[in-house]
Amino acid sequence: MRNYSISRKTGLLIICVFMLFSFNHCVEDDNNLPSTAGWSSLDPTSIPLRQRMIQANRDNLVKNPSFEQGRIINIDSNTISNNITGWKWVGENVDWVLKLDEGGNTGSEVHSGIHAVIIQRDNADETIGQGEGIISDFIRIIPGNYEFTFWIRLKEIHSYQERHGSRIDDAIDIRVLFYDKNRLLISGKTYNPQRNAGIDQSFKALPFAGFWNIDSLGWSLVRGRTTNDYLTEGDVPDEAKFVKIFFGLKGTGTMWIDDVDFRYSSSNFTSLEKSERFFDTTFTAIDLLVPTPKKALALDPFTYHYPGSDSLPSPVILIPQHSSRQTYAAALLLKTRLDTLFRRHYGKEHKSRILITSNISDKHIQSGGLIFSLGKNHLSGRRGMGFYLKELQGQEQGYVIQPDSLAPNLVHLLGNSSEGDYYAAVTAIQLLDKSHFIYRQSRITDYPDIPERSFLISPVAASSDNPEHADDLADMINLKLNHGYLDYYRSRTMWDRTSTAYLRGLAEIGRKNGKHGMIQLAQMVNPYAFLPVGARLDSLEMRSRNRWIHASSSSLSKLYMRFQAGIEAGASTLVLCANDHLPYDGGHPLNYSLYADRDRNTYINLQEAHLELINSIINTEGFDRSVKLEFIPPWYANEMVDQSRGQGEQYLRDLSGKLPDNITMLWSGPSPRSYSVDEADYHRFKELVGRELVLWDNSLNTIPEILGDTSLSMSLSLKLRTLNILEPYQVKITNPSIFGERAGKILINSPLDTELMKIRVATAADFLWNTRTYNPDLSLWKVLVSGYGTEAAMNLYHFNESYMVVLGSIAALRNDSGNQRHARQIKDQLEIMQETLETLEKQIPHNPRLINELRSLKMNLERRFEKDVKAVSTQVMAVIDSI
Repeated sequence: MRNYSISRKTGLLIICVFMLFSFNHCVEDDNNLPSTAGWSSLDPTSIPLRQRMIQANRDNLVKNPSFEQGRIINIDSNTISNNITGWKWVGENVDWVLKLDEGGNTGSEVHSGIHAVIIQRDNADETIGQGEGIISDFIRIIPGNYEFTFWIRLKEIHSYQERHGSRIDDAIDIRVLFYDKNRLLISGKTYNPQRNAGIDQSFKALPFAGFWNIDSLGWSLVRGRTTNDYLTEGDVPDEAKFVKIFFGLKGTGTMWIDDVDFRYSSSNFTSLEKSERFFDTTFTAIDLLVPTPKKALALDPFTYHYPGSDSLPSPVILIPQHSSRQTYAAALLLKTRLDTLFRRHYGKEHKSRILITSNISDKHIQSGGLIFSLGKNHLSGRRGMGFYLKELQGQEQGYVIQPDSLAPNLVHLLGNSSEGDYYAAVTAIQLLDKSHFIYRQSRITDYPDIPERSFLISPVAASSDNPEHADDLADMINLKLNHGYLDYYRSRTMWDRTSTAYLRGLAEIGRKNGKHGMIQLAQMVNPYAFLPVGARLDSLEMRSRNRWIHASSSSLSKLYMRFQAGIEAGASTLVLCANDHLPYDGGHPLNYSLYADRDRNTYINLQEAHLELINSIINTEGFDRSVKLEFIPPWYANEMVDQSRGQGEQYLRDLSGKLPDNITMLWSGPSPRSYSVDEADYHRFKELVGRELVLWDNSLNTIPEILGDTSLSMSLSLKLRTLNILEPYQVKITNPSIFGERAGKILINSPLDTELMKIRVATAADFLWNTRTYNPDLSLWKVLVSGYGTEAAMNLYHFNESYMVVLGSIAALRNDSGNQRHARQIKDQLEIMQETLETLEKQIPHNPRLINELRSLKMNLERRFEKDVKAVSTQVMAVIDSI
């Protein structure tokens, strides 16, 4: 670092000039400040929509976010300084770096452009109050929720309290500082309902706090955050009118910063506000494709049948002479969709004339009838279709849809593999109009970003021992998901029950999947699932402790038999789950422990028992070596490890160092239900386990839990307006390629037991296929329109809007017994919900299950309202009676 010496006279001049410009800027901002009386981050709808839109449209609020603007100041012949526009230095060990190689390209010193900021400290004082770094100018804000991201590179970072054996904690000191209307610093303390305590919302370096040290982290996009909370992370204090962003280093090492982004987030808007713009927008068939293809160009539509006329031959599906089961299944998929369209017009008794063949004449092509040429058949080779696959090199599941250059009625559906053939057919059936005999001709080149797109499927129904998975596999295949994880939870009492429902369901899924081979099956088994979640060890009865024992050969035999049943059903992956059901010992709920006396006497610790169990599975006689083994550890999230008082960290290091390298671990991200996953989070856990990770994504389970958590809805009652019972996939993965190019798998760990969840999973499938262009609001709109039609989709949004108003108002009514407005809102919105339900029943009579789920949600609200009304004041009761 340079040493800077500024003469007093020169320094005062610089300060005076700076204050002059700052004052002018201050006056301009202050004159434009809107009145924010009554506005609250905890009630986004208290802020006029126009003001929220204005703030959102400002996009990135940071001035000079990538440090490209500035100038070098020559203090004297020996000393220079830097003036970076919109930023000020704090301390001496800071520099404005310019990095160009001989070709004029930026090097690793910067992320983008030609400049970045570097902070380098060789020594650290453990009494330091503030680190050295760089701080922004004032940024004008209004109350609400803000999204904060930045690119960072780190090298040899150590805690400034390393003498104490401390973690990094705030050695990387990144903050959003809050200021009132007079630009006076105010506290960032906010209430956190999960911990029932105040937290410092200004500290935004949580992704780094759990490290002991960081040897090296290449340029990574990180989401600055205080907590992993879905509802409140990013909220600013209501009295804050300005913020400053500070990047500091208290510890030792080197930190580079570039491309800072701070903006008003989409969490400030209700679902209806975010999506209402779609209602009057005309979407083409290409626009509505789920998942979204990489490249697509709409062409002139093609009419393949005129009702009541035989002027065109019936559609034909041409397949290779020796088709794989996947390609033949794709042909059947096309035929089924075409048959459905004809029967919809001519009646159920209509006899199918759709032909699947491996041979077709030139005369038939010239006749003008619709022909789907599927896969690498004799015709696609003759027509030179292999040329279009060159763009898909290395994309095994990629495909092209290409109309023939000489015959527009001939459509080539060509995959890089048999799986690609099937995905081409899945896209093509969405281009067949549902009301008319029209194929929406298009040119499409497509492939997935995440190779293994996984979902959860249960062999046993939620409410009974009957197998229930009739349409789940077909629905998931049509979403281009390709790995099905067989849920263990529904069979959690398997060690002492004689029912064979699970095994029958398992076998049936295997048989169905065998017909098309499009799904790779993974069987999950949790030997502890018979135990309650979060139980204290001394609360378990002895009979429960002895139900399954590591040191018992009969217990191990039961486990092997269960896995063997999975392999026989076609599972190519076995998943040993050790999550959630292990009891804890002592007073800390993350102090997981062996529970059986025999095990506690046999094994030194939990990791030794698990290592022996995994090795025994691998070495079981007859175990298929081609079968993969995956493992979910007891501490499967960064947050759990950091709060386990060292036990989780020790467990993972001990176990991972002895596990075979080919065993993959499942990881849920920074928290058990993560809504932000970045490379710092990934690096933290990967460093512990020394292997690639599969993202075990539980995020879609969050909304159902929030809606059922009365204590949470009480503390954040008005925040609920921004939620959606149809909540689309919202996880912000800053670099999805860590799961695409490396481990190659993300598992959406949500049960497909409701229509509402299937809608959510459909949006997740959209993300997994095309992470780069994914928009959660547009994705949900596409899923709803494709499944239920435009009018029904709009009514689903209106139903949700009323539902959330009622839910929030009930909680607010309990919090404020004298507020008559909430009582009237509840009554009015319940009536709107009923009217909307009656309309939806007429619009989607083919889906009574969704209607029943919506009706059940409404009835639960009414019951909660009736129960809570009895607890409120007589005054409000009188108001309700008079309405």
